[in-house]
Amino acid sequence: MSLNNHCGTCGHFGTELPHQQLIQIRVNPEESADVVAGCHSPEVANLHLQVSPQGSCDAWTPAA
Repeated sequence: MSLNNHCGTCGHFGTELPHQQLIQIRVNPEESADVVAGCHSPEVANLHLQVSPQGSCDAWTPAA
C-alpha cells in the first residue's frame, strides 16, 4: 500500500510537533496512528483541522 497520500507524509501535517517526532511519523505514519496534529494546508487553514497521520485528502503535498 502506498503512503503517498497519507497526512503523515504531507508537508501540511504537524508543523507544531517536535522535529524528531515529525521525522518518525514521516518515516512510518502507520506506527503513529494515535497522534493528532494540525493540517496547515492553505485550502483549509481557517478550519484549524486536527488529523491523524493516516488521514488523507486531495491537497496532499510531499513533505520535504
